[in-house]
Amino acid sequence: MFVDSDFDDTKKCIESANYYLSETTEEDDDMEEQEDKYLAWLKYATFLAIIDNKLEHHPNASEDDLIEAVIYYLEEDDFLD
Repeated sequence: MFVDSDFDDTKKCIESANYYLSETTEEDDDMEEQEDKYLAWLKYATFLAIIDNKLEHHPNASEDDLIEAVIYYLEEDDFLD
């Protein structure tokens, strides 16, 4: 998963960012080479695992709860239950 090059891991930025998913390995490589335009952020599978884990423990989690779980993962390299 890629984001714009000016992305940061703040809640405000996560809420308003543009996210890009490459469809092929070639496209993924091309986006990685364009460091002035794109920043590799989280692997899509990791992002889904963060969300799935939070929802498994808290089925009624709000959008804010999900963003908090993503930020926690980025800071702690661990899931927030």
